[in-house]
Amino acid sequence: MQSILVIFTALSFFFEYSSSQQLDCHDLCDYLVTYNITQALSKSAAVSASRFCDPNLWYYCPHYGSVADQASSLTDPDNSDNGWNSIGYAPQYVQLDLTEKYRVSCVRLKVHMSSHGPTHHTLWAGDNLNRLRVVKELINETAPNRPWLNVTFNPPLDEVRFLRLTSTVSPSWIGWWKFLVYGN
Repeated sequence: MQSILVIFTALSFFFEYSSSQQLDCHDLCDYLVTYNITQALSKSAAVSASRFCDPNLWYYCPHYGSVADQASSLTDPDNSDNGWNSIGYAPQYVQLDLTEKYRVSCVRLKVHMSSHGPTHHTLWAGDNLNRLRVVKELINETAPNRPWLNVTFNPPLDEVRFLRLTSTVSPSWIGWWKFLVYGN
């Protein structure tokens, strides 16, 4: 009951003041994160991907750091390093294992792709890798001039341990500066 009251209060405040210049939030996900109403679940997630920009294998990759550095930068809102780059065109994926089940309120994605053009990304979620389901399609929403994509779930997604972001269409290499998951 207390969490319903907190959510109701947050929604009331957001909708009442979202047009105000004093509130620098673009949607409910921004609001929940800005005012610490939800916690960063992705901060300690295990990251896997179709491939990483491995500095031991690719000349282009040393400034991305090690695979572990890329994973930490991708999922930690306080780490502003280099994110993840697949060094390849679609199809590619990056996946988070939250290590236990949570209730997910929103996902924030920061684009790291350099070209304009058609894109198709799919966000999958579930409690088991064999039972992931599509929770959001992002079609033609990523471009260098639109760096943040916020996906808010109302109601929140229950029993989520795994999230996978697949990219099947893109004019450039697939990369994300951030893949942040919030909830409780």
